[in-house]
Amino acid sequence: MTLTVADFKLDYPEFDSEEDTRVERLLTRAALRIDATQFGECYDEAHGLVVAHLLARSKESANSNGKGQGALVSVQVENQYSERYADPNSAISKADSEYASTTYGQQFLELRNALIVPILII
Repeated sequence: MTLTVADFKLDYPEFDSEEDTRVERLLTRAALRIDATQFGECYDEAHGLVVAHLLARSKESANSNGKGQGALVSVQVENQYSERYADPNSAISKADSEYASTTYGQQFLELRNALIVPILII
């Protein structure tokens, strides 16, 4: 089954106000990012999550006037007192870090990771 704009908006009503042509473009872009073979019956769910992620990131960018997310502070020193802040994305790849920036992207990563079959070399 191919995910349509109507299906996407039914699954993600928070994006009802988005123009259909914009959602259609993002559906096309998102389809290039994921492999139908890898996701099988979960392809439409993965496809929708990537589109929702792209829309959410777009809204974040618009709200920050294009400045994006600033660098995270790893160490802060004041009056001989230091404080460390852990980067929640430090243990994942840069590509996955981008997905981890939204709840939709996090759900996509969970779905993708659940479908990965580990290869054992004996």
